[in-house]
Amino acid sequence: TIEQHKRNLSVNVNQLTKETAISSSISSQDELRDHLSAAKIEASRLRHDLNETSRKLARSEDDLSKASSNMIVLEKQNTQLIWTLQDKQEKIRDMDILIGCLEDAKDWIQKELV
Repeated sequence: TIEQHKRNLSVNVNQLTKETAISSSISSQDELRDHLSAAKIEASRLRHDLNETSRKLARSEDDLSKASSNMIVLEKQNTQLIWTLQDKQEKIRDMDILIGCLEDAKDWIQKELV
């Protein structure tokens, strides 16, 4: 009968609606799995990049530490060179005074001999 046919159609529509919802849910789950998989891959790539950046930073810190140590050594050497230069300048002044005294003595001796 028509009523029976309507009920059958209603049952079929309900069944199709449920199957469509399940299929849509499965499709959504598959999409979510795909997004999750892509997110995991991206997280792995970012973790790799972070590790590489950390290694580079550690090398840079080591290089900076070495450069700092070298700079301290150079500053000490520079200070020693300055002291040596000042000592030599004092000796040159002393020699200039001595030369001046010797020239004065020579001049005095020459005057006395004449």
